[in-house]
Amino acid sequence: MSTVTFKCPNCGAGLLFNPENQKFHCDYCGSEFEQPYLEQLAREEEQRAAERAKKEEAASRDKEQEAQQEPQEEQEPGLVYVCPNCGAELVTDGTTAATFCYFCQNPVVLSGRLTDEYRPDAVLPFTVTKEDAVQHFLSWTAKKKFVPTGFFDKKKISNLSGIYYPYWSADYKMEAKFSGTAEIVTRISTSDEDIITTKHYMVAREGKSEFHDVMRSALQKQDRKLGDGIHPYKLESLKPFSMAYLTGFFAEKRDIDKDTVRPEIIRELKDYTDTMIREDMHYTSVNGTTLVNPKGERYRYVLLPTWIVTYKDHAGKLWHYAMNGQTGALCGKLPVDKGKVAALGAAIGGALMILTLIAGWLFA
Repeated sequence: MSTVTFKCPNCGAGLLFNPENQKFHCDYCGSEFEQPYLEQLAREEEQRAAERAKKEEAASRDKEQEAQQEPQEEQEPGLVYVCPNCGAELVTDGTTAATFCYFCQNPVVLSGRLTDEYRPDAVLPFTVTKEDAVQHFLSWTAKKKFVPTGFFDKKKISNLSGIYYPYWSADYKMEAKFSGTAEIVTRISTSDEDIITTKHYMVAREGKSEFHDVMRSALQKQDRKLGDGIHPYKLESLKPFSMAYLTGFFAEKRDIDKDTVRPEIIRELKDYTDTMIREDMHYTSVNGTTLVNPKGERYRYVLLPTWIVTYKDHAGKLWHYAMNGQTGALCGKLPVDKGKVAALGAAIGGALMILTLIAGWLFA
């Protein structure tokens, strides 16, 4: 399978994207390179990778034609790749698009998985560095009073991984027409009686609405609760996709088509549009039907940055946390130290008992 690695032109070591200054950094010689240079390098690498992919595909077809054997169970192509730095043959998950070589730790982009229909339209580069992410996690847990002492330590947090997750971003224009009946009920109270008046109306309303960047995960194995919990992202900072941004991070390619998420998105936007048009009618009660139809749509396949940490506690239980790689927003369930809760309960109970005794003594 075709791979791409971005090497420092000064020393040949792998380049990494630095979220802090948005430049590409070499850890070995300290060189830094601007985005335009890496984009040009990325285009050249992508062209070479595409040529290699064509040659590999042709060789694979020739091999299949020569081999006279029984059909075998179909397997997903591209699960094995060769590291361009050390030549090691490694196995990856079927949706992995960027990773590290397990032997030489060279950052590798699996370019064959990011071509044609699977090539993202845009990428949102990391702006939260790994060091900042560690401090965010430690500060977050320190504010939680009932987290077990020492649940998080810096050694564990330093193992967090930066991952680009695939999403569908949808823009929609909706048109709505409402027809029905409405009532306005008024009540006038006098010293003798209550006078209630009800007026009936025929109601018709029309409206248009626009929605931008409605997000849906495009990866089946992603934890949706964790993923949704760190939104929103500032999508005005999206960049045209370049494989150079992936170097130094993990990345996943999509395995959910837009046709799969479209019905859910349209249903959600129809319900929201119906709610908006009804809330704009100032009657006591409204009954009727709203017809909502999409009149325009645009979908973009984007990669969004996330820091992920998986922590195993002393009992062997795994705890998963996610952090927005742009804003630092955090999501995840923290454990509760029952001893601390019991101690607080005992302290509150003791304080109440003392107050009761004091009150009894004062008012005896």
